[in-house]
Amino acid sequence: MSKLILSNPLIRRYRRSQLRPSSLWIYLTIYASVVLLMLFLNSIDANDAISPQPSDAFFRSLYAQLLFVETIILWVWAAYNSATAIKTEVANRTYDFFRLLPLSALQKTCGILIGRNLLTLLLAAATLALVLLFGLFAQIPLLLEAQIVFVLLTVALFTNSVVLLSSNTTSRTQAKTSTTLWILAAVLVGPMFLSPLFMLAENAAKISESEGVSVSFYGIHIPILLFVGSLALYFGVWNVLGIIRKLTFEGEPLFSRKAALLFLFGFEVIALGLLLPPMLQRDGVIFPLWFLISVVPAVLIPLGSMRTFDDYLEHWTPSGSFALFRQSNLTLHAGLFTIWIAFSIVAAMAGKANAMDFVCHVAGLLSFCMVLLLLLELYVVYQPVYPKIGLLLGFLLVLYLVLPLILSAIVGGHAAYYSFLGFFFQLFEPTRRVEPDVCVFVILMNALLCVIPALLIRKRYASIPLLRKNMAGDPPTAVLQRAG
Repeated sequence: MSKLILSNPLIRRYRRSQLRPSSLWIYLTIYASVVLLMLFLNSIDANDAISPQPSDAFFRSLYAQLLFVETIILWVWAAYNSATAIKTEVANRTYDFFRLLPLSALQKTCGILIGRNLLTLLLAAATLALVLLFGLFAQIPLLLEAQIVFVLLTVALFTNSVVLLSSNTTSRTQAKTSTTLWILAAVLVGPMFLSPLFMLAENAAKISESEGVSVSFYGIHIPILLFVGSLALYFGVWNVLGIIRKLTFEGEPLFSRKAALLFLFGFEVIALGLLLPPMLQRDGVIFPLWFLISVVPAVLIPLGSMRTFDDYLEHWTPSGSFALFRQSNLTLHAGLFTIWIAFSIVAAMAGKANAMDFVCHVAGLLSFCMVLLLLLELYVVYQPVYPKIGLLLGFLLVLYLVLPLILSAIVGGHAAYYSFLGFFFQLFEPTRRVEPDVCVFVILMNALLCVIPALLIRKRYASIPLLRKNMAGDPPTAVLQRAG
């Protein structure tokens, strides 16, 4: 702990700039003025009441307002600081110095998340003390206050870590324009994001009523605040692990192969735990929601764990093509969808889904996902040879997703089911059902579409041994032509 925080040189560096007495007193004066103004306005409102003594409503009102301020400090202000930390280093041309610091990736992560937010955390700590104080005066149960603090801190960890994980480190131009983008995001998206916070501030006077609200997780009733905080903590830890990997292995995928499988496994466990109780009670009504929640990460995780063609070249061994295929993106995709199918079978049994419908839905979705993932692998192996191939594959992807929907609008019939979007969203229309014969034709169409990409990918895999021979210093012209 001492190396991570107390003796962390990054934190000491940020402390000298943020907690400088010449500027610190200005921030503290503004903060104290805001707090005193809130007390003054609430006391004026309380004087209009019949009772001359401060009531629970007075303290609850202050509690709600300060809780809203605490939320803004931890979830918005601190997140902005974390999101711009790396970009500021790039803009100031000090990022190379940051990379060469003799610190572990965990020390750098703590140095950014804590050091960049020293002033923010100082004001948040003062506000949290006032929140707890007025919570006691308002007779809010201590257990509920503890749960609220837990949610505040864990969601703050999640938001700060996710924005740091997604921050860009490669473009000075983007770093210089990040402030403008943040202002535009605040103007356009801010009202939608802040509206729930205003609702929290408005209804926090009745916040004690939420003490009995719980979530059923595998049949175990957990207080909703504790459950939300636990989810934020779980995914926040994954974000921190991603930041550590990003700082340790620059240019590598966000997920390693094992991490991708573990992340999907944990996600499916959480999703099944949430949906299992209503599945058991509603007799299959909520089962389509399982597909929406569970299949999305199985499709998106490959984007964060995608190995490049250079990785294939680097890790190739003379063991044969099977060893290369075993370490390729395609085998990882197969592992991810195996996990998804296993959990889907459990969900189908719990939701009492029709066996034929379940097989049709799973097989259909797998066939669509296979086409999408083969297009992704096609981009991986051919992008070094054709840098603009992503544009062509993107055009084919749009046609693949949209063209059947357009044909369905023109000629009607089952044409929409030949689009991934049409096939997927029909699950939520109880009056419409994909007949088994239609499902078979959809699977056959996707199987045919997989043939050409699979052959092209196989050809590119076969060129890897020839490229390695060229790299080893045996560059005959025929080898170069066939490898390229």
